[in-house]
Amino acid sequence: MSEEAPPLSGRRRRVGTMYLVHFSRPYYHARHYLGFALDLHRRLARHRRGEGSPLLAAVVDDGIELILARTWCKVTRALERRGHRSPRRRFCPICNGPRAYDSLKPRRDPVTGVGT
Repeated sequence: MSEEAPPLSGRRRRVGTMYLVHFSRPYYHARHYLGFALDLHRRLARHRRGEGSPLLAAVVDDGIELILARTWCKVTRALERRGHRSPRRRFCPICNGPRAYDSLKPRRDPVTGVGT
């Protein structure tokens, strides 16, 4: 019988990819979309068909191109929630250049829970 480490909380932490979509031109005030997916390729295909997020459906309907600007691999939704509290352009290498990579780093390893 093997013993497993107890989970960090009562809920299961799902590890996936957080992604930042840059719009080829602004849609009213919006220029970016920050999301989380377990299967990034499938999620982006849904966005490009206008399914899923109402914002991205409106953007696609308006003929605006979606550009995958950045990804964060092996993260949890906790990082996405942190990202929503800041201006998205801060994380965008298209808008902000290389300094965008200095922002929004995970605080803990999503699998082990150990601080980074």
